[in-house]
Amino acid sequence: TKIKLNTQLQFKFAGAESDDIKESDVLDSTPEDFDDEYNDGENQKKFNKDNGGNLWETELGFNYRTWKYPNSEWDYTSSLYTTHKISLSKNWSLIYTANFNLKEKEMVLNKFSIYRPLHCWEFSFNFWPQGISSGFSLEIKVKNPDLQDIKVISSDYKRGFSGY
Repeated sequence: TKIKLNTQLQFKFAGAESDDIKESDVLDSTPEDFDDEYNDGENQKKFNKDNGGNLWETELGFNYRTWKYPNSEWDYTSSLYTTHKISLSKNWSLIYTANFNLKEKEMVLNKFSIYRPLHCWEFSFNFWPQGISSGFSLEIKVKNPDLQDIKVISSDYKRGFSGY
């Protein structure tokens, strides 16, 4: 008989409504002739809705697992993970994720992501700076839920397996 126990503790923090970003605080600009119906703030409203309308969010978590097989000692793993999301401007957001294996005292995941809505498309760039699966991925896809299969994906050859 195998015995398994698992516990998880999670904290989430968030701050400042995205509405607090003033037009003068916006880091990117759009040419006036490019300012059409898709650039009227609806994209930012969708992003704000997706991230709870926050200017920033931080999630910290701890996970502990232990198990015992017949005729063996108890074994365990424990991990610490963190995700930080920041709205850089009205249309750009940055996400940083890190996972740590506390038993082995090593970082097992380190990832940077950039997101921007583009008219009826979404742009995302992910970068893994270290590890066996270091590299990048770039994805541009249609926002419409009925057309989610329409997308362009480019990635570093090292990202050939789905580990994260």
